[in-house]
Amino acid sequence: MIVYKAIIITLLGIVILNIPPAEIKENENMKDPLLFHLYKIGNLHNCYFTIESAWTDENPKSLEYSEINVSEEKDGLQSNLSYLQQTLPNFTYLINESNNRIIHIVDTRLLKQKNYGLTMVMKNVDFSGLLWQLPDYIGKQGFPVIKETVFGTVEGAGVDFTTVVKVTGDNLQVRDVLSNYIPLDERGRILWIARTKLGNGESSRVFFKMK
Repeated sequence: MIVYKAIIITLLGIVILNIPPAEIKENENMKDPLLFHLYKIGNLHNCYFTIESAWTDENPKSLEYSEINVSEEKDGLQSNLSYLQQTLPNFTYLINESNNRIIHIVDTRLLKQKNYGLTMVMKNVDFSGLLWQLPDYIGKQGFPVIKETVFGTVEGAGVDFTTVVKVTGDNLQVRDVLSNYIPLDERGRILWIARTKLGNGESSRVFFKMK
């Protein structure tokens, strides 16, 4: 095995350490889940994300838990998004047309799915109430969208159950209904996550994040 030598000068003299290459390159092999990576990007560039994940019985792992090599982090927002698009399978993103600080991360397979709820258009929206109940309101209008009610221990700690919103408008895409009326002050960088099983007409289960 190749061994590198490091020389440290101390008050007692010179100490020579043998350092294996694997330890020197430890940081290069560190990985973060996409979810954590998006938090860092959002903090650096003052932007917010929504996540639309797809899953199957054979592969239940959600897009947000795909791993990113930390050593490949880029400097600019566009460079980071382009890197993720080139690196992660089924990753794409859309810039919100009403607020370019909101970026929608989408599993590309969902964009090909028939009757995918978040791309459908609501002719009329008139909702006032708790944000976390908004998906059920959308579902009652006949769209395959419902609120998520089952969370992991860590995930559940940051779910928003208290924000009140008023959503009104005509001919709004469901994705915009979920995104465009959230007050951004004092929120975390992930606004909401929607998980959808691949299949025609499968419901998207949505929950909102506070932190």
